[in-house]
Amino acid sequence: MNYSIKLLRYSPTSEPEDNLLINHNYRMLIKVQQAIGLPPEIFLFQKNSKTTYEFVSVCLPIDLLKYPAVDPATENFTKLETRFFRHWQADIITQTAEELEDAWQQIITRTTFLIEEIKRLGHLSIAEVFQHAINTGQQFYGSGRFLIHITTSANEENIPEDITGSGHTSIMISVSGEGEIS
Repeated sequence: MNYSIKLLRYSPTSEPEDNLLINHNYRMLIKVQQAIGLPPEIFLFQKNSKTTYEFVSVCLPIDLLKYPAVDPATENFTKLETRFFRHWQADIITQTAEELEDAWQQIITRTTFLIEEIKRLGHLSIAEVFQHAINTGQQFYGSGRFLIHITTSANEENIPEDITGSGHTSIMISVSGEGEIS
């Protein structure tokens, strides 16, 4: 599967004039224009009150599953019960141009990490094999409990109904002494 994202960075059309008496602010608006293989709501925000929130970071893969995608401009935002949410754009204001550029570079780095991590998590290989079998054709010696899975067809009688829908029925058998089965 392909994974990609396209971010647009918007900045004011003019730079502040140099004035030692005034502290200027610097702003950028970042929007997800296109997302392939992942949702566009990759920016994580923390809700501070019913109407205020602040940008936290670019999401990790777990954040995409854990936190809802919410538009703060809708009434759903005021009803939001979690402290964190995801959105497809981030508006960032800093005190210096260097801080703004640093924030942009961090967003690029974290977005690249997000895509690489989603891709890595999407490729699975066998890590472990577990198999358990009981040969029901042999005589049991000793005592204990055994769990036997029996594959059934829907019209067989005498076997408990499969409530899981998987075609397997589990039966617990207790064996004691010289092979008494209950």
